[in-house]
Amino acid sequence: MKVNEKLSMLLILEKSKTSKDGKVPITVRLTVDSKRAEMSLGHKVNPEMWNQEAGIAIGSSIDSRQINGTIDRVKAKLRQHYDLLAAQHDYVSAEMVKASYQNKKKPDETKSLLQTIDFMIEKMEKKVEKQKLAKGTLSRWRTTRSKLLAFLNFEYKINDIKLEQIYLKASL
Repeated sequence: MKVNEKLSMLLILEKSKTSKDGKVPITVRLTVDSKRAEMSLGHKVNPEMWNQEAGIAIGSSIDSRQINGTIDRVKAKLRQHYDLLAAQHDYVSAEMVKASYQNKKKPDETKSLLQTIDFMIEKMEKKVEKQKLAKGTLSRWRTTRSKLLAFLNFEYKINDIKLEQIYLKASL
């Protein structure tokens, strides 16, 4: 189901995880800017009682109504979380929406490119001290860091970028 231009939600069955009673767990696949995140809906359904195109359980049984009610609530909540994150941040990823919905971590806890490189440089400094790594390797990492910073400043007018914002552009 397409929610807006950036966020889409698809409900799929995890047939590889079929239980002994023949029921299959329902998974929500979030997609934002072509990046996916999946999470379990917390319900199982008989595959014969599932309409994949509509993403709903078929029938008027209590189980079907309960599953469809849960689906509607989860979709609404995910839209709310996406809208809230979009208002607070320049970039929103599928993982951010999932984490926000599940209350796992705050979006501000995501790592940036330069934080990651600084972490690597820190580890390499310790290895150079123990003479397990050449000083030249550490020097090249520091050069790479300074060139990345210069590129980000020149191209995007920013000092750092979140790892989730980095994606490969297809060349024509």
